[in-house]
Amino acid sequence: MGFFENFGLALASLKSNKMRSLLTMLGIIIGIASVIAIVTVGNSMTGSYTSSMSGMGVNNITVSLTQKSSSDDAGTTAKGVTLRRFMDSAPSESDLITDAMIAEFVETFPDKVDSVQLSQAVGNATTTKYGDPATTINAKISGVNNATLQGNVKNSPLLAGRFLDDTRDVGRKVCVVSSKFVEQTMGCTNSQAVGQQVTLTMNNMPYTFYVEGVYKYDDTMDSMFGTVNSDTITTEFYIPITVARSMVDAGAGYQSITVVAANGTNTTSFVTTTGSYFASYYTRNNTWTVQANSLSSLMEEMTSMLGTISLGISAIAAI
Repeated sequence: MGFFENFGLALASLKSNKMRSLLTMLGIIIGIASVIAIVTVGNSMTGSYTSSMSGMGVNNITVSLTQKSSSDDAGTTAKGVTLRRFMDSAPSESDLITDAMIAEFVETFPDKVDSVQLSQAVGNATTTKYGDPATTINAKISGVNNATLQGNVKNSPLLAGRFLDDTRDVGRKVCVVSSKFVEQTMGCTNSQAVGQQVTLTMNNMPYTFYVEGVYKYDDTMDSMFGTVNSDTITTEFYIPITVARSMVDAGAGYQSITVVAANGTNTTSFVTTTGSYFASYYTRNNTWTVQANSLSSLMEEMTSMLGTISLGISAIAAI
């Protein structure tokens, strides 16, 4: 029997069993559509997650001090259970990551390191609203270097002035503020705010700074959380890290830094290299060492997990 005869018999069978044929076709159509929809949703979830993580700095490697756990600082119970010996909750100044260590690291890996972000938290401060001294405006003071500042406001363009300069602004009482802060406290245009004096109060102590730059305030989070009263918004107030460290009497070093890997660098493998490099400075330190972590490894694990879940659901839908 030839092709055309088989085709004719198939058509005759379909015509004689219209309802059954319709239901069979409908089942096949719905099944295929379900598989396509589930695969599409899974891919969309993975893409959305990847995009969100990338925005958080997938190339960033966090290098931080951590307490050692070894036989020298641990005890053992009668049943063989290892116990950590109690140690200081904070490292001493001699334990901190120093500027010299960072400089040597950058010199060793010039092609793999884009920048090193440094920061020093100072605390929340207050000032008064323009034209209404009875209203308090809040600001969060953070000491940063240029790399940190540009990383924090990368999605918010600079509207006036300039960013902080790691060499030029050492020890200078200057700041970079948001356009929202200018609106709240200065009552002028962003360009007019540059060079003006701003006084903040923290722990009942006044601190005076001069505005060097104004970046665009991102109100995305405000709309997300339904913030209505702009006077209650706390904005970021950036100052040179050298000034911040002197304000809080911080030691000459850092408990944590962020290494931004250069484009094209395999961040997953460079995390191990970075951790080993800094840990080499602590081989004779009995209490502290350094560990490096990155979002890239977490991102790979989550992407793999989402892919497995999507594949499993697709298989169920196919059945």
